[in-house]
Amino acid sequence: MGAVVDGAHPYVFKNGDVIRQAGISEAVFQSAMNAELKEIERRKAIFGTVLPHIDIEGKTVILVDDGIATGATMKAAAMAIEQYGVRRVGVAVPVSPKEVIVDFEERIVEEVICLEPTSSFGAVGCFYLDFGQLSDDDVIACFRQLAAAER
Repeated sequence: MGAVVDGAHPYVFKNGDVIRQAGISEAVFQSAMNAELKEIERRKAIFGTVLPHIDIEGKTVILVDDGIATGATMKAAAMAIEQYGVRRVGVAVPVSPKEVIVDFEERIVEEVICLEPTSSFGAVGCFYLDFGQLSDDDVIACFRQLAAAER
């Protein structure tokens, strides 16, 4: 139904088609948005202990995800990140519907790299043999491994 990115001015993207089709009220949307903002703060608190703040102003930023379905989450991230004064924004994903890639390249970011653009799309997880979710501990372990490799 949408996506939210935190920040000084949180960016909210509403997928109007999904909201209308599912009959989602504004109150339900706001409640979900507030819950997601709390989850972002929780994750920032725990991941911030192992991942330092990175200043992205004036830099090229590549947003990476496990795939794009509707584009709502990636669109919110791409639009929100512009408030940080980045020079360029690109997207890298393994799979996405072709029409979403075209939309992103024409209107949202400078470049999209997609390993498997497809015209037949159900859900991102359908393109994986194992689509298990990572725990917070898994993510922290990855960050620690990256920090150790950089030393």
